[in-house]
Amino acid sequence: VRLRELSLGWCRRLTDAGVKELCTQEGRAEHLRVLTLARCQVTDAGAAHVARLRALEELDLNGCARVGSAALGRALGAIPGLASLDVSYCPGIIHTSWQNKIASLRTLDLKYSSVHDQHIAHFSSLPNLQDLNLDSCPVSDWSIAHLSGGVAPQLRSLDLADTDVSDAGLVYLSKFKELAHLSLFYCNISNAGLRHLADMASLETLNLDSRDIGDDGLLHLRNLSHLRSLDIFSGRVTDRGCRHLASLPALESLELCGGGVGDRGCAHLARMEGLTSLNLSQNERITNRGAAA
Repeated sequence: VRLRELSLGWCRRLTDAGVKELCTQEGRAEHLRVLTLARCQVTDAGAAHVARLRALEELDLNGCARVGSAALGRALGAIPGLASLDVSYCPGIIHTSWQNKIASLRTLDLKYSSVHDQHIAHFSSLPNLQDLNLDSCPVSDWSIAHLSGGVAPQLRSLDLADTDVSDAGLVYLSKFKELAHLSLFYCNISNAGLRHLADMASLETLNLDSRDIGDDGLLHLRNLSHLRSLDIFSGRVTDRGCRHLASLPALESLELCGGGVGDRGCAHLARMEGLTSLNLSQNERITNRGAAA
C-alpha cells in the first residue's frame, strides 16, 4: 500500500518497535508525506526511525514528551522537505539547535513546550516560516525582537497567547510585514501598547482578550482596513469603544464579551454592514432596545 498520509495519534500502545515497522516497509520512505504520532510512546529511538521518511512533509509529535531535542534534530536533518512540525506539549524539545535543519518549515507548533528566550535564540534563519505557535510558553519581549530581526520574514500567523510578552514587545510586531493572524490572549498588554498595531495593515484576525484593554486602546485599531475577525474579553470596553470599532470596514466577526457595552454601543455596531457574527455575552447593560438594534 502506497500510503501518503498515516495517522496513529493517541494509539498509546504504539512504541518505537511499531514505528520501526511502519517506517521500514517497502515504499514508505518514498511515498509517505504526512505522519501523525501524537501521544504515542515514542522515544529517541523512534525519532531515528522517522528519519528514514525522507519524503515527509508533515510530522505531528504532539505530546511525545520522551523524544529528546538532539534526537529529533538529527531526524529533522534527514528530512529536507519537512514543511509542518507539531511538537506541542513536549517540554524541552528545542534545548539544542536545529538551525540548518528546518529551513523548509512553514508551520511550527511549540505550544505548551516550555520554550524560553534562550531556546528561541537558537533560531537564526527560518526563511519559509509562516505559522508559529508559542501559546503558553514563557517567552518575553526579547523573543519577539529576535524573531522580527530578519529571522522569520515570511511570518503570517503568530500565537503569543498566555506568554510574557508586554507592551514593549509589541513595537517589534510591525516588522513582520506579512503578519495576518495575531493572538495576544492574556498577555501583559494595555491600551498604550495597542498603538504599535495601528499601522499593521496586513492584520486579518486579532485576539486581544485582556482585562487591561478599554476604549482608548480600540481607538488605535480603527484604521486596520483588512481586519476580518476581532476577539476581545474585557471589562473596560463601553459604547465609546463600539464607536471606534464601527469604523472597521472589513470586520465580519466580533466577540466583545464581559464589558460595559450598552444599547448605544449596539446601535454603533448595527451600522457594520459586513458583520456576520457577533458575540456580546456578559455585557449586562444591554437591554431589549439594544438587542433590537
